[in-house]
Amino acid sequence: KILLYFHENQLTTPFTTQDRDQKKQTHWHYGMAHWRSLMVADGIVFNSRTQLQAFSQALPKLINEQAPRDVVKWHLEQCREILNTRSVVLPYGLDLEGLLQLQQEELSLSA
Repeated sequence: KILLYFHENQLTTPFTTQDRDQKKQTHWHYGMAHWRSLMVADGIVFNSRTQLQAFSQALPKLINEQAPRDVVKWHLEQCREILNTRSVVLPYGLDLEGLLQLQQEELSLSA
């Protein structure tokens, strides 16, 4: 099984004017890697709903610009289906409950 984790996605990551991929017009390279990975993944995990939505909104532009004309519709449908059925959001974060409890204990000891 293949589990794909998106901490960020390359379709919406801004490029600088100094970026070599931007200068060479190869700025889709990383987005293409994400698209291809998406197509073979059994499950896709995004670190936030924002990342999932941004990727879902940017992907059609990549497909429309990069896929062969005769398969654009198929790829759009496949990616929509994959994102709707295999994606989950698993937010990263910190469990601060123990730290807050320790802080409360320290406050009660100093009182």
